[in-house]
Amino acid sequence: MLRVRTTFTVNKSYWDSFTDLIDRLKLRRDSYLNHVLRQEVKELGVIRPNTENAEAFLKEERGHGDIWELDGVELTKASMSLDKDLLDEINRVCADKHVPRDIFLEECLSFLVQGAANGSCGSPLNAAVELLETPRAQYVYSNDEKSAYDMLSLSDDEVERRRNEWNEELLVIEAIAQLKGVDMSSITKALNKCTEEKRKQIIDNPEVKKLTKKLREKQETHIDLSDLLS
Repeated sequence: MLRVRTTFTVNKSYWDSFTDLIDRLKLRRDSYLNHVLRQEVKELGVIRPNTENAEAFLKEERGHGDIWELDGVELTKASMSLDKDLLDEINRVCADKHVPRDIFLEECLSFLVQGAANGSCGSPLNAAVELLETPRAQYVYSNDEKSAYDMLSLSDDEVERRRNEWNEELLVIEAIAQLKGVDMSSITKALNKCTEEKRKQIIDNPEVKKLTKKLREKQETHIDLSDLLS
C-alpha cells in the first residue's frame, strides 16, 4: 500500500511521551500510527460538526492559534509516513467536522499517553509498557505463595507422593494395554483424547481395576536382577 510523508504540528510533550513509550514497547512508530489512526478517525467521524468559529477557537485554546501562545505549551513538527488512503480519510473527516487536523492527532496522542479526558480509561500505552516490562504486574499470589516459582520447590514427601501417582497411572495404562492387546503408548494417546469423564469411567471399569490391582501386587514382589549384572 502506498505511503506518503506528512507533517503534523502537535504539543511537544505529547509527542515526546508517545515516541518514548513506542520505543520502550519496541514498536514501529509509523506502522502503529497507521493502525491506531484508522480506528480513531472513525471515532472522530461521528461527532457533531463544528462551525468555523468553533474550529478557530479550538486552535486558540490548544495554543495553535496565530494570535498568542499559551504558557507551557511548546509545539513541535511530527513527521510520519501514513497510508495514502488513511491520510485522505483523515483530511476528509477533519474538513467535514471542522476540526483542525493537528488538533485531531494531538488529542489522539493525549489519549494514548495520558488516557481519556472524558472517560475512565487510563493510558493504553503506559498499561502496555507495564505489562511488557513487568509481565507479572497483574499476577496474584495465593495465600501461601512466596514466589511465582513455588511449584518448582518440592519436599521429599511431595516427590514420593507424585512418584506414587505416576506409578499408579502407569499401572492403569499397562492394565488397559493388556486387556486391549496393544502397547502402552497407544493406550496413552487414546486416553489423552478422552474427556475427563470418559477417562474416569475407563479407569473405574471393574476389569481395569482388577488387573491394575494384580499388577500392583506383582510389582511389590521382590525381583532378583543380580543375574543381569554380569
